[in-house]
Amino acid sequence: MVNAGPASEYWFGGPDTLELVAEDRALLNEFMEKISQSEEIKNSNRNFFNVISNDGAVNSVGICEAPGTTPAFSVPSADFGERSGLWDQDSDPTERPSERISDVILETPDLSTEDRKWRFLDIATGKRFTAKMRDEEFVQLLAEGGIDENLRLGIRMQIQISFIERLVDGEWKSQLSTIEVMKVTLS
Repeated sequence: MVNAGPASEYWFGGPDTLELVAEDRALLNEFMEKISQSEEIKNSNRNFFNVISNDGAVNSVGICEAPGTTPAFSVPSADFGERSGLWDQDSDPTERPSERISDVILETPDLSTEDRKWRFLDIATGKRFTAKMRDEEFVQLLAEGGIDENLRLGIRMQIQISFIERLVDGEWKSQLSTIEVMKVTLS
C-alpha cells in the first residue's frame, strides 16, 4: 500500500472532520455528480487503471481517510481492466471475437493451393460447417507428405477455431462465414 501521509498532511492538514448541513450536503452531491460525468475525469481514471493494470505487484487500489487506516474503498486488480476502459460500459458490443476447440470429422479437405474452405462435421453437435484453414504448419506438412494419414472417410481431428459472434435478439450467434481453423491436431 502506498501511503501519501506526509504529503497529504502538509497540503490538507490532519484528519479533521467537517459537519455539513443538509443544504451543503446537497450541493456537494451535485458537484460529485457533475464530476463523475466529466469526460476528462473518466479519461483520467481510465489512464490510471490502464497504467496500474500492467503492474503485477499491484493487487488492489484503495482510498484511506488517514495514514495507517484501512481503506474505506478498494478496487481489486481483477476490476482494473473494466475500469481502464478495456470493456467500455457505455457502449454494449454487438460483435465479439471468439475461439473454441472442437472434435470434428473432416468431410471435405481443400487440397488445392487456393484459399478455399474445408468442410467439417462437429462431433458434439452433429452440425456441418465450413472453415478456412489457417494452420500453416499443418498445410505445409500436408503438402510435403508429412502427415501420417491415408486418404479415407472419417478422419478425426481436434481443431482450434476462431470466429466472430454477433448479438442477435439478445443472443450471441456465430457468424459461419468467419470461421477459421487456427490449429489442427489429428486424433
